[in-house]
Order: sequence, then C-alpha cells, then structure tokens
Amino acid sequence: LAPEESDAYSKISTAVSDYQAQNFPYVVMGEKTWDEYVSGLEALNPDSAVEYLQKYVDVANTTK
Repeated sequence: LAPEESDAYSKISTAVSDYQAQNFPYVVMGEKTWDEYVSGLEALNPDSAVEYLQKYVDVANTTK
C-alpha cells in the first residue's frame, strides 16, 4: 500500500476493531440489537478498507 493508503486503512481497521470490541458485548447481552450493531459498524465505512486491499489483489491476479 502507498503510505496514504496504509494510513487510511490503518485508521479504518483500528476504528472497526475498537467498535467491535466495545459494542459486540452489548449485542450478546441483549442491550443492543444486531441491526443497531451493523448500522454502527457500517457507519465506519469498512468497505473502503477492503477497496484499498482489493486494488492490490486485482493487480496481483492480472500479473499471474
């Protein structure tokens, strides 16, 4: 990853990990619904982190 992509990926990845650690227990305890959990997770835009990595997977697959 380019430095700016790596930085952005790291920020998103950290935010998602923190969110999961802090909020999933509330789902397990029934204090938060699954839909609420997923909505909060989606607000962090984890798909953009996947897009950073997918670009390089695509490049690797085309150079085989």
